[in-house]
Amino acid sequence: MAFACFDRVTHSCIALNGELCSNCEKLQEGGYDYLNLPRFDKTLVPEPPTSTSTSGPSTVESNAAILNASYDAGTQQLIKFTKILESVVRHGCLDCWIESKFHSPSTAHKRHWAFDSILGTLLQIQMHSTDFWPFCYNCWIPFRSPCHHPPTTPYEILDPERCIHLVNDGMGGGLIAALPSLIALIFTFEIGGERVYLHRIAEFLGKRWDDVGELADWLHEPVTDPSVVPNPVVFLNTYCDLFKNLD
Repeated sequence: MAFACFDRVTHSCIALNGELCSNCEKLQEGGYDYLNLPRFDKTLVPEPPTSTSTSGPSTVESNAAILNASYDAGTQQLIKFTKILESVVRHGCLDCWIESKFHSPSTAHKRHWAFDSILGTLLQIQMHSTDFWPFCYNCWIPFRSPCHHPPTTPYEILDPERCIHLVNDGMGGGLIAALPSLIALIFTFEIGGERVYLHRIAEFLGKRWDDVGELADWLHEPVTDPSVVPNPVVFLNTYCDLFKNLD
């Protein structure tokens, strides 16, 4: 509420019936001392002069309904994403899941020669912090419901052992985070020398990734709206929409 004098549709998390934001969490921990409380001696910003809406004045309820609808759209994407990762973990082998094959202990995989380098590039991405769907920078899984990654403690170094949706690498590397590795496998998967998965995903999303650097730039684009989920989630969801039937 500290910005109420600048934004007339600013409301508290409680008013919006939403999860507490980082400011509210700090408020729980330390009280009101750190907050720049609203200046009630300042007038609210005026309504935009170009507004011709006939739907009536904005209220807490109407603004909350709009925001909740956006969050609902994002939540549905995250629910689908969580089901996908659960399918991957149940299968147990990333390569066989991508190729829709049954995995056995004797199964041998020959990955693209650049797979390790590409995965290394993806793991070095400096992800942007976001107020919408914050996620773990180690495994790229969003915190809390519906993805269920345990939230981090403020100012504490991320502990990889708290990450979820880990799978056995299958190539002698032990447990690894599923999402970055899946994206690297999809990026490098070829049929007849053509990266069919990557090209179809890029075409569907209206993107073009000529190299892993361009994909990395897109993956860490900031989330600016609750109806939009982080791009690593978008990538895997789109792959399954185009190539898999998990229903």
